[in-house]
Amino acid sequence: MALVWTPACPGAAVGYYALKGVGELRVEGSWGAARAHTDGGAWQFTVDGMFRKTVRATKSTGEVVGDCRGNLVHWQNRTLRLRRGLDQRGCVLRVGRYDLYEDDRIDARLATSDRPLRRVVFDLTEGVELEPPLMLFVASLVGRFTNRDYNNDGL
Repeated sequence: MALVWTPACPGAAVGYYALKGVGELRVEGSWGAARAHTDGGAWQFTVDGMFRKTVRATKSTGEVVGDCRGNLVHWQNRTLRLRRGLDQRGCVLRVGRYDLYEDDRIDARLATSDRPLRRVVFDLTEGVELEPPLMLFVASLVGRFTNRDYNNDGL
């Protein structure tokens, strides 16, 4: 499945993305803040910290449900790791490819298109289920990290 950019951005969003069957993501600024909507509710993803290193996921009720520091993603009672994708020999792949790990298992592989970011392809490992807001949070992180990679700021 793919998070696809839609050129008709409602409101003041910089980017508007839809992940079929999951929800939608509105990016406000250069991947600094975003709003996500699913059938289950609404979330806001904001960047905190002096060097903008922490991204927080907050429900519309104000409850913090997750965050990302460095490459560690905390979502409710889970801890996942978002790492640059590796090929079969263990070499780091080009910019825009990431793997989402829980423990030592790859839960999903994500890849982005060229810059400007037009789509994030989300490939879930068979048998793995991720909550829709978590999928949108991770997709927003990949968009943010890809922009940083293009700017040589890295993950």
